[in-house]
Order: sequence, then structure tokens, then C-alpha cells
Amino acid sequence: MSRPAPSDVPAAGSLRQGTRVTRFARAAAVVLSAGAALTGCTVAVDGWATAGPAPVARPVPVPDTPGPVGSDGETALYAEWVAGGWEPQPVLPVSDPDSGVSAWMFGTPAPRPDTPDGATAFQAIGAPASVVTWFGVFPVPEGYVADARQGALNTAATKSGRVTRIDAVTVAGHPGVDVRIEFRTAEGYDMIDLIRYVELPGHLAGIESIGVRGDERVLQQVQQVMVDKLSVPVGGTG
Repeated sequence: MSRPAPSDVPAAGSLRQGTRVTRFARAAAVVLSAGAALTGCTVAVDGWATAGPAPVARPVPVPDTPGPVGSDGETALYAEWVAGGWEPQPVLPVSDPDSGVSAWMFGTPAPRPDTPDGATAFQAIGAPASVVTWFGVFPVPEGYVADARQGALNTAATKSGRVTRIDAVTVAGHPGVDVRIEFRTAEGYDMIDLIRYVELPGHLAGIESIGVRGDERVLQQVQQVMVDKLSVPVGGTG
């Protein structure tokens, strides 16, 4: 994959779906999201972090009916994206039956072939600009506990990147983190990776949006829509 010449690179924030640089950057994001899928399940025993189990994707039925727009705010966002060149995509559900976690993704979610054994992982490329989205739920081995913070650090390490922000969050009574990671691809693209990890009894769930730095405003908007639609069982179940 060759790096585009400087004349091919639009000014920050001006990337549009279908431009040459967006296609290059999106392809890079698709490849790099695999790192998060394989290292997001980090667990801790007696306070010491260790890597979770490894790689077979299982199919999860995905209805072909688009999800409703959730609010006037989302309607305005979609209109803004369309004005910027986005071709509207259906918002489709994905779920993990073991944990009861579900999410909605832009475009058709595709199961990742490199998913760890027993886990669920999907990615989709229907979001605007250069943004690629990812959803995954990972089982935690018996006797271990999920460690979202360490998972975020491991995810950054697989990309040779750095965590610039980790904010604690609570989702339906479960602890989690919102993470911002900066990294650079081998082709020279400066990328931003936004992830929400949620620690569940027996599982670690994650929802992720990756895009080039110049698209960060849209990236943040996409991630916010994704986390708003993320559904997990009420605290104490799973």
C-alpha cells in the first residue's frame, strides 16, 4: 500500500468518503482494528495483568432492517455527514448471545475471521469519512477478572501508539473506560482510535471507532452514536 503524494492529501477535516486518501486510510484502519480485537481481552489475577486467550468467529444473525434514528440530534448529525459527502448507510444491530451485549453499526457488520475463540467481533465500514467501526465481546477465563484499563494499554501497544486519555465510565452499573489512542500507520497516516470498554462478569465488551486525525470531529460523533446505542445487561448480570 503506497502512501499518497502530498497533493492527494486534503486539508484536515476535509476528507470525503470515496476520495483516494480516504480509501487508503480506511484500508489501514480495517487492518489495524484487528489488533484491538486480539488484545482487548486483558484480564488480571491478583492484580497482575496477563493476556487473554487466543484465536474462530461464530456467526451471529444480523437482521437486514435498519435501526431507527435515535434523536433529533442524530438526525442533524446524519444531515451534516450527508452534506459532507457521506452516502447514507443502514444502521444494523449485532449481538453477543452469551453476554447479552448488543450494539448498532453503520453499514453491514462483517464477522472478523481472526476473532479469539469463543468471542464475538464485527467490523463495519459504513461510517462517514475515513471511519471504521468495530464491536467485540471477549470471554474472560474462569478465575480471572476483566481489566479494561490494561486492555486499553495493550491495544495501544499493538499499534505502537500511545494512550492520550482514559476516562472511567459506568454503563448499566458496570465499570468501564473511554479511551483515546494516537498512532501512526506504516504508510504515515496519523490515526485516532476511540474505544469504550465495559467490564462484565465473565466478559469484556468493546466498541471502537478508528479514523485519520483530520477526521477526528466526525470520529467523535460516530463513536458517541455507537456508545449511546450500546446495550449491556444491568449490573450484576452477564
